Amino acid sequence: RLGGGGGGEAEAEAEAAEAVAAAAAIGVKAAAAAAIGVKNEVAAVGVKEQARTTGRSWSLCLTTTGIELGTRQRRVLQKILGFKVVDDWQLGVTHLVADTFRRTTKLMCAICTGTRIVVPAFLDACLLEGRLVDDTPFLLRDALCEAAFAKKQGFFEYSLTEAVARSRVQGPLLDGLSVHVDAAVPGKKELQLLVEAAGGQWLRRPPPNAEVSASSGPRPSVLLIGRTFDAELLREAACTQILRFERYRC
Repeated sequence: RLGGGGGGEAEAEAEAAEAVAAAAAIGVKAAAAAAIGVKNEVAAVGVKEQARTTGRSWSLCLTTTGIELGTRQRRVLQKILGFKVVDDWQLGVTHLVADTFRRTTKLMCAICTGTRIVVPAFLDACLLEGRLVDDTPFLLRDALCEAAFAKKQGFFEYSLTEAVARSRVQGPLLDGLSVHVDAAVPGKKELQLLVEAAGGQWLRRPPPNAEVSASSGPRPSVLLIGRTFDAELLREAACTQILRFERYRC
């Protein structure tokens, strides 16, 4: 609602200025922001009014990998658009923002949970529209890095979007599996996040008769990383949603 005393106008102008500055910081040209009226108080107040009248039920929780959001960017995404922004990976993240395909812990966890992986332009679009927009046009596709990953791992081809889709269709990759990682294996904290994101049970100690369980059948019930299997089994599977037991058996 517009109008009121001078204090309200000053507040609206301040919020409008903040929105424009944030748009520029995220990468939106000032001319583009001006074209849709983000720079005036009507647009700034309108976004907040829309949030109030709709209950702001967008329920978007995002984190980033390989890029950083500035303080002003985070403030506008949270205060104006109502998005939740977190620094670390956690269950409940709906969108991971990345500019390229690289095997970071966050990206691998995002694939395991079927989380939407989008490029930074997605944030630009949400800010310009003043609402949550369809993320489909902004899904990360990185043909060069995906091809390099496929070549390194010995695959004919690899698609990030197909891996995320596979995760959603088949469910948690490590469902029903327990995983123990030897103390000598580097990156245990990262591996624990991957195991839990993929629905596996993290074991602090190997269970009795673990060696027997780990070597029985084509799909063992216990994965002994560093003893029976190499840790690359988990990292590759997190990216592909395919477990290649024989390739990474120690």
